[in-house]
Amino acid sequence: MKIHILFAKNRNHMRNLCNKQGIIFLITLTLLICGCSKDDNLTGPSTNSDTLAAAELREYFKAGVICTTGNSWDMAINGTAFFAMKKDDEFFFLRKPGSFFLDKNGQPIKEFNGPTLLGWPIFNRDTVDTFQFEKAIPIKIQPINTISKPKATTEVSFKGNINGDKEGLGTILYTQPFFHRADEFNTLSLGAQSSNDNNYGVYSVATSAHSAASLTFADIATDQGVIGSTNLTSIYNSKGENLLIKIGDVMKVTATINDGMNDETITGSFLVIEDPLQAGIVGGSTTDYRVSTIQQLLLAMEHFLTGSSWRGGAGSNASDAHVAIMPDGQVRVANNAGSSQSIRNLTVSSDRPISRTYVSSAFSFQSDIAVGSYSDASSRLFRPAKLTDNLFNPMTYDNAGVSLSGPPVAQIFTAKGDLIDLEQGDKLQISALIGKVSRNGSTFQTDVGTDVGTSTTMKEITTYIQDVLNLPERDGTIENNFSVSVNSARIEYYLIPEGAIVLRGQPETAFSINIFNLQATNSNPTTAAPSAFNSNMVVTQLQEARDRRIINVPFTVYDKIGAAHVLTLRLTGTDQNQPSVWLWQILTSSGDSLFYGSHDEIIFATDGSPSSFGKISLSNQIKFLNANNRNDTVQFTIKWGKPGSFEGIYQFYSPTTIAVDSVDGYPAGLLERYSINTKGLISGNFDNGQTYPLWQIALCNFPCREGLRSVGSGYFFKTELSGEPIFGNVGKTLRSVLISGAIEK
Repeated sequence: MKIHILFAKNRNHMRNLCNKQGIIFLITLTLLICGCSKDDNLTGPSTNSDTLAAAELREYFKAGVICTTGNSWDMAINGTAFFAMKKDDEFFFLRKPGSFFLDKNGQPIKEFNGPTLLGWPIFNRDTVDTFQFEKAIPIKIQPINTISKPKATTEVSFKGNINGDKEGLGTILYTQPFFHRADEFNTLSLGAQSSNDNNYGVYSVATSAHSAASLTFADIATDQGVIGSTNLTSIYNSKGENLLIKIGDVMKVTATINDGMNDETITGSFLVIEDPLQAGIVGGSTTDYRVSTIQQLLLAMEHFLTGSSWRGGAGSNASDAHVAIMPDGQVRVANNAGSSQSIRNLTVSSDRPISRTYVSSAFSFQSDIAVGSYSDASSRLFRPAKLTDNLFNPMTYDNAGVSLSGPPVAQIFTAKGDLIDLEQGDKLQISALIGKVSRNGSTFQTDVGTDVGTSTTMKEITTYIQDVLNLPERDGTIENNFSVSVNSARIEYYLIPEGAIVLRGQPETAFSINIFNLQATNSNPTTAAPSAFNSNMVVTQLQEARDRRIINVPFTVYDKIGAAHVLTLRLTGTDQNQPSVWLWQILTSSGDSLFYGSHDEIIFATDGSPSSFGKISLSNQIKFLNANNRNDTVQFTIKWGKPGSFEGIYQFYSPTTIAVDSVDGYPAGLLERYSINTKGLISGNFDNGQTYPLWQIALCNFPCREGLRSVGSGYFFKTELSGEPIFGNVGKTLRSVLISGAIEK
C-alpha cells in the first residue's frame, strides 16, 4: 500500500489537491486533514472548532436503517445526497432524518420555525429541465381542496372488439322429443306370403308401403324403403334413450348354430356408415358388412344367419330365418320351418363401450330360437317422430294400405317412452306473446281416424301452431328454416332433440315468441286428462330474439369550463352480405346539436383488423353546439386505431368489448392528496382523476461533505472546505433516490 503525503500551502491549495483523481489520502501538516475519494463523495474531517469531530461525521453520514412510517412527508434518502433548505437568508443542508410536515402556509419544515425545504416549481412537466441552485425556492404546497382548471376534450380513443356476429336473431323454442314405433314393415307375422301379409316386401312408392313382392338382401342398397328407413344413429329404446350408435362404430352379431354334429359360433361385423347407398358386403367376405339404416342392419343380420359362412361354406342350418321389426317396434327373429337347427345365444353388441350396453339391451333375444318359433327383442325400438306421422293408426295393414284388424291406436310416444294420451275430440289450446301482441287459439280437435292415414298428423299440429301465432312459413334467416317443424336427424341444431316440435320466430325482438303454452284439454270428462302429451309439450328456449346487432358505447366529453356532455357512439351492423361493414353514429343529449362528423362507416379486413374508417372526409372530426353556452362549440377527434393493427378497434366472433380507451379532457378537480416519487417529484392528486406535478425537491451533494459545519439537529452549513453544493438529477447524477413514507435512522 502506497501513501502519498502532500503539503498544502493553504486551504485553496488543499481543496485543489482533494479534487485530483487517484489520491486516496491527503495529509496536511498545517491546519487540517481531509480524505477525498474518486467521486463526488469527498470525505475528510475538519479540525475547526465549530464542526463535528471526524469520527462523528463519518458515523453520521453512514447509511442508516430505513423504516417505513406511512406518512408521505417522511422522506428517507437512499444514497449520499442532502436536502437543501432555507430560513431567512441562510441555507441549511439536512441528511437525516427527513421527517417533515406542512406548516400553516403549506411549507414543508422539520420543526416549528425551522428552515423550509427548497425545490423548483413544476409547470406541466415531470422533471426539472435545469438544476440551478439559485433558482431553488422554498416549497409551498397548495392546500387540500384547491381547484384545478378544467381541460376541454380534443381527442377520444376507442379500443376493443366488435362482435362479428351481428345478425338479428329470432326466438327458438323446442318441446320434448316425440317418438314413433320403428315399425318398418307393419306385418302381422313372418309366415307365408299372402295378399293380407306384406311379408316385408319391396317398397312401393305408390302406396308408401312395402308390397308383397319378395325383398332380398340384394335390395339392401336399392330398395327405397330400406334406404329411407331410420338411420342407426337415430334409434332409441323404449325409455326414449338413444342407443348412441355413431358413424364408424362396428356392431357385432354373434350366434351359435349346430352344423348337424357340432356347434358353430360365428361373429359378423357390421360397420356403421353414413351413406346408405354404400351398404352391402365388404369385398368377398361372408361376415363383414356395411350398413347405415335399421332395415339395412336387419337385412344384413338375416343374410349373415342364413348365409354361406356356416358349415365351411355349405350354408346355414337356419336357412329359413327372418329378421324384421314388428308393428309394436320389437325386432323379431323367426326361425321358420325351412330351417333344420335352432339359433342359440344370439347377441348384438357394439365396439364402443358407451353404446355397448344400450345396443345389447335393445337387441336381447331368448337363448334358444327353435325351428318353427321366434323371439322378439325385450325392448321395442323408437325412431324420432316425423311431420308425416299420424297420431293414431291401425297396428297392421296390407301392402295396399288397408287396415287388417282393429281400430286405430296411438302411435306417438313421449320422451319417457309413454304413449300419448290424446283421444278423439281432445282440443288444443295455444297462447303466446309475439312481441307484445297476444295470440290465442282453441279450435283444433284431434281425430283418431278410421283407417290407415286418416288420423291427425304431426304436420297438422305444427300448421295449427303456425296459424295461431301468425308466423310466416319460413323464419327469415339465411338458413330459411320452417317457422314450426318437427326436428329431423342430422341438422345443424344439434342441441334440439330429434322428434321435438321446434318454433322459430322472425329476427328482431319485435317478433319474439314469449310465454308459449300448448295444452290439450279432455273432451271426455270421465277419462283421464292428457297429462303425458301436455308434459311433453313444455318448451325450452334455445335462443332469445335479438335485434340486428346495435352496440351503444356512452362516453363523456368536456367543454372549456369543464361541463360534462354525455354522447353515445352507436355501431349498427349492416346486412349479412356485408359482415365486415359497420355504420357508426354519434348521438348527443341534453340539447346539444351536432354541426358535422355525426356518422360514417367502419370496414374490417378478413383478419379482423380495421381497414377503413369512413368514406366522408374528416368524418371523425366531431363538432357540436354547446347547449350550456350557445356561443361555444365543442370539437374533438375520434381515434379508432390504425389499419392492419389491433391496437384500437377490431372485429372477431367473440363478445363485444369495445369501450372508451382515453378522453383527454376533464372537468375542474379538487386536490385530494399529495404523492412524492423516488425522483423527489411532488404531485397533486385531484378528484377528477388527474395528477399534476407541482414541485421538484432540491437534493444536492458536496465535493467534500465532511467539510460541512454542523449547526445541530442534523443541519449543516457549507464551508470553503466542503465546497459549493452540487445539484443534479435525482437517481442519476446524484445517485441517490427518495423513499416517501419512510425515514432513515
